[in-house]
Amino acid sequence: MTVRRTILSSLLVTLLGGLSPFGAIATPHLPASSKQQGERTSLEEALDKVTTAPQPPPASPTPPKKLSEVEEKQASLQSILASIEQLNAQRRETLDILRSPEAEGQKEELTRRLQEIQAKLNQLERNFDEIATGIDLTAFVNKQEKIEIDWQHEIEELLRPLVNELRRITNRPRELDRLRTEIAESEQRIELIDRAITNIDRLIAQTTDSVLLESLAALRKEWENKRQEMVTHLKIAEQKFEQRLAERKSVSESVQSIFQLFFKSRGRNLLVATLLSVLNWLLFRKIQSWITAIWIRRTKQRTFSFRVFNVAYLVVTVIGTTATFLLVLYFFGDWVLLILSAMFLLGVLWTSKQAVPRFWTQGMLLLNMSTVREGERVMYNGLPWLVKQLNIYTHLVNPDLTGGSIRLPIQDVQGLRSRPQKPDEPWFPTRSGDWILLSDGTYGKVTLQTPEIVRILLKGGSFKTFLTADFFAGAPVVLSTGFRISFTFGLDYAHQGIIPLEIPHHLEQELYKRLHAEGFGKELTNLSVEFDEAASSSLNLAVIADFSGKAADHYEQLRRRLQRFCVEVCNEAGWIIPFTQVTLHFPPVAEGEEARLPEMQQASG
Repeated sequence: MTVRRTILSSLLVTLLGGLSPFGAIATPHLPASSKQQGERTSLEEALDKVTTAPQPPPASPTPPKKLSEVEEKQASLQSILASIEQLNAQRRETLDILRSPEAEGQKEELTRRLQEIQAKLNQLERNFDEIATGIDLTAFVNKQEKIEIDWQHEIEELLRPLVNELRRITNRPRELDRLRTEIAESEQRIELIDRAITNIDRLIAQTTDSVLLESLAALRKEWENKRQEMVTHLKIAEQKFEQRLAERKSVSESVQSIFQLFFKSRGRNLLVATLLSVLNWLLFRKIQSWITAIWIRRTKQRTFSFRVFNVAYLVVTVIGTTATFLLVLYFFGDWVLLILSAMFLLGVLWTSKQAVPRFWTQGMLLLNMSTVREGERVMYNGLPWLVKQLNIYTHLVNPDLTGGSIRLPIQDVQGLRSRPQKPDEPWFPTRSGDWILLSDGTYGKVTLQTPEIVRILLKGGSFKTFLTADFFAGAPVVLSTGFRISFTFGLDYAHQGIIPLEIPHHLEQELYKRLHAEGFGKELTNLSVEFDEAASSSLNLAVIADFSGKAADHYEQLRRRLQRFCVEVCNEAGWIIPFTQVTLHFPPVAEGEEARLPEMQQASG
């Protein structure tokens, strides 16, 4: 009967505590005596009496009539006094046990219990004093006690809401994993118990000693009881596991429930905190824009004091927005999000310590005291820009480009260099509508130029597009402001006597007449024909004709016509236009080879 009661109590502990009755299966012992299993000492009964002392009676239900503040305070004080009396009674009983002879071997445990009771009494007395006086008594704590802070405990208290939240979220998978582990361990232990029983049966079959057989039979009985308990424990664990699996929702249902729970509590808090922070930021920026407009309207410029105000105002805006976000979470009492936000901010501050020099440089830029200054010219992406305004997002402008206005973050401006702008310095070599000539021979009209591309309309209606930086680097020649056509025209050495003066004068007059006849007289601004050089095969003339930008769309046509006019004048005047000639020089001829000279000349001809 005693053994059965021991097994049932062990099984009850297993079912209530969720722990295996066998921490580890060691070498089994013989059954304990009935005295060891059934007797209880007076010391144990006394300890049970202390630990099971009557607790304070539960608070009575709230009466329908609302109590005044004084009545509520009196009720709280009476409840505290009742708890203090009960703890004092427990303390006296424990002291009596500690002074008795039966406390031998239990002094350490009794002392620990006395310390716990005393700590509870001290806390209740402090609570009584604070409620009765209505003031915070921490101001009267000894300074030495204030200095001695358990930082590990404080951090644990701070992070406990976050840990509890993570524990709540992962409670179901952790419980399933625990049940799987219990099932596996129980099956392994049942297998070991079966092996132990088999070994005992084999030993009983080979034993003839009656005393030994009696002990082995008792041992086998004990292992059978252990196996029955373990099988029961296994079935309970399997049943719990199946029940938890049946309660598990599908993925869509789990996601839906998570979203519902999130937006009912933390999601709502996070959304409200974010919205209020954004509104706070927009309000600060709106106020800054009003102040800026009033300042610029009065002073007509952005002074140094105004820039200092802007930098300080930006810092205040960031701090105010961050404080708004944290205060909203604090008022909602959402400590998990508050702790996560604080940890995020601490992480940002910790990683930002390496960026202090960069922040300093950016601050100097905002104060207009660095390498880039407002109103100056700066090169960015191969193009010139006017620094219109230095701010968190710097405003750059190029008035000669369509859409020539960009905003750059302050970190992109940090590596640039600016210089003062000259009054007559252009922002781009061309404008929309200009006729241009590129170094690769491209001739056409600019129809579009933006910060990204320049589009050229070629003769015939086709388009050619360049990257703006490549177009700028290609040194385009703008014909719309005026252009010159010049080329070299050669005549034969037979006209050597009249080519220095007579021929250039006559050719210039003829070209002038023919250009007017073709309708280009108004656009012709200068025309000259001069002797250029005596080349190896011809006497060259330099023909130079300057036109206004109105004739830019006839550039190629004018070049061809001038060449034609020169040929026509030569034909009318009978001037010979030479072609390239090759002269062969031979060494002196010997006496015996004079007869072969005509043959060689004939062959060379």
